Amino acid sequence: MSAAVTVSVSKSSALIDGEKVTMSLAGIPMGQGVYIRQCYKPTVGQRDVTGLKCNGSLQRISEMVWASTNPAFLRQGAANAAGEITLTLKTTIVIYESDGKTVKETLSCGMIDCAIFVHRDHLGL
Repeated sequence: MSAAVTVSVSKSSALIDGEKVTMSLAGIPMGQGVYIRQCYKPTVGQRDVTGLKCNGSLQRISEMVWASTNPAFLRQGAANAAGEITLTLKTTIVIYESDGKTVKETLSCGMIDCAIFVHRDHLGL
C-alpha cells in the first residue's frame, strides 16, 4: 500500500470567483498521477460514476488539473506533480452532459459546499 497523497494549498478562505490557488503535492506514486478538481460536497473514495459532481472532465480539461510523475504524460500536457500547480476556482459547479457542452446541472458553492478534490488518475490502481 502506498502512502497517502498530501496537498498544500496557498489559500483556503475568502476566495472569490475566478481566483487562482496554487498547490503543491507529495506522495504521488512514480509513473502515476492525479486529477485535481473543484467539487460539490465531495466524499473520500467518490468518483463521477458514484455521484461526484465537479468542474472539469475529459471533455472540459481546462477546468481541472491533471498532474503526473510520468515523463510521457508531462510531454502530453499533464502538469508536473513535483512542481507548483494552479487551479482556478469558481462560485458554481457546472455539470455537463456527456457531450461536454450541454449543461445538465448547476450547483452553487456557497460558503462551505465546495472543495478541492484530488483523486488518482486513469492509471491509479
